[in-house]
Amino acid sequence: MKIDDYSKIFEEMSLKDIAKKLNLREDKAEQILMNMIIEKKLNAKIKMDCIYFSKENFEEEPKSYNKIKSKKTLKDKNFIDIIIKNLGILQQNSKTILSEEDKYTKWLTNLLNKDLNEYGFIVKMHELSGTTGSNRTYPNLGGVGEVDISILAKDGELVSIGEALVLRSIDRPYTEEHLKKIFKYDTKGLPVNFMIIYAKVAKFKQLWDKYISLVDSIKFRYPLVQNFIDISEIFTNNSELKVGLTKHNRGDVRKLYHFFVNLY
Repeated sequence: MKIDDYSKIFEEMSLKDIAKKLNLREDKAEQILMNMIIEKKLNAKIKMDCIYFSKENFEEEPKSYNKIKSKKTLKDKNFIDIIIKNLGILQQNSKTILSEEDKYTKWLTNLLNKDLNEYGFIVKMHELSGTTGSNRTYPNLGGVGEVDISILAKDGELVSIGEALVLRSIDRPYTEEHLKKIFKYDTKGLPVNFMIIYAKVAKFKQLWDKYISLVDSIKFRYPLVQNFIDISEIFTNNSELKVGLTKHNRGDVRKLYHFFVNLY
């Protein structure tokens, strides 16, 4: 049987079982499933039990797994759903918030804290991390960098970071600098990080398409494994809210999710 012939079967199977069926690693099987969804060969509402987004996945020694006591296990899908839900709330209230990136991010951080606390995580804004180096174009970025959003385990261990920016157009140097900053801040090689883009435009889809093209053209410190994947229709029917995924080669594959919300 060809892979496409398995589509109906796959909808009833877990990622682990699919990987076993195809004799592939889970990350490779996940990539095949994502491509099948994008090509409309697989139901977009399939339960994607992707790489777990919980602290135990960041431990190097498997024997330490049983030390972790978390209320719930947070998977990629849950994480995406939580951010999309709270960006939707932010979107509804954006007219009452001062139009600044920090103000939007403070709102979002407070919202995320309520949901992610159920999984044993704490969300903080403007934590010091990594290094930005000297930068003549953006001198305020020099030295130790401030991470816009940090997600930490209850014991304080960093598990994911987010970078936020406001876009009214694709200013390449500005946008590229923010996209590269997240890898400067992430000194650990975290499995999952994310971008939050607050768009302020009338032609939202046009800006989203330009952003995708820009991301695909950037020479990242940790190169793209494949082109940008638009996964918006899997997770939202809001035409003014988009989500995408890039995978980067850092020895192992590392994920960067891109959340794009219109606050115009």
